[in-house]
Amino acid sequence: MPSRSSPGPASRGDRELAPEPPEVLVGGNSDIAIRRAVEHGAGWLPFADQSRTTVPRDEAEKVPMPADSPAGIAEHFAAYAAAGAERVGTSPQATDEATWLRQCEVIAAAAEIS
Repeated sequence: MPSRSSPGPASRGDRELAPEPPEVLVGGNSDIAIRRAVEHGAGWLPFADQSRTTVPRDEAEKVPMPADSPAGIAEHFAAYAAAGAERVGTSPQATDEATWLRQCEVIAAAAEIS
């Protein structure tokens, strides 16, 4: 699978400056998708199709964060680490900027604890 970046590599003297290739996350839950994830991917998203499901705003607003404190979220991070995860993706859910920023701060503090 080719990768491209823009702008392309640049040179300075005898050194070529180029960005690292992007990490490829492989989606799917079939045997071949799992094999591709192991052989070529930097990560695996077994249920990527579920992210295409549209949830009405009033329903989405009812979904709480798993915890509302750095220690509580760090506990969730620790559970993923115990299961073998090396990285965890997070996505603050908010309908206003102040809530989004607060959630980002809580998640960042949790990452420092973990």
